[in-house]
Amino acid sequence: MLLILPQTKMNEIPNELYRGVVASQDRLSDIITDSVILRPTIERVDSQGRKVVGDGNEYGLYMSDRDNVAVDVYGNPREVDLPDSPQFGFPARKITIPQVGVVYKIDPEKAVNVRRPQLYMPYAENNSFIGNEWICDEVPVGAYKVIRVRIAQDFLHYERDMKN
Repeated sequence: MLLILPQTKMNEIPNELYRGVVASQDRLSDIITDSVILRPTIERVDSQGRKVVGDGNEYGLYMSDRDNVAVDVYGNPREVDLPDSPQFGFPARKITIPQVGVVYKIDPEKAVNVRRPQLYMPYAENNSFIGNEWICDEVPVGAYKVIRVRIAQDFLHYERDMKN
């Protein structure tokens, strides 16, 4: 059976965009909220004087027009080894702490300067996932909502959704 996915024109801004982020527990108050302005964080300048994000592409808040990319990839948390944890058991394991993943649904009509990103690094757009990447300068309060909060598994617990 052939699966046909709806496509938007390359530069036609879709009605909904999605963003997924993963953070450690100490940053929860920064990401599990709908009352802060969403802005890009880490900024650097490349050798040509362009403002870029960590992977060298155009600086901006990255989003996808596919909810599954935000949910299954960028907002999908993992477990992280606890620093200095001894190994135990067979196979050897360390004590882990869970990260938290948050997925936002964004109204692009209210976001600031939504556009297709300038990709300076030679790799497949959207890391080879179906859909298109979009960026903006910021997403104001009221232009997005949190649609999922997931706590990753740890040594004692399975992953769990706090909001879905």
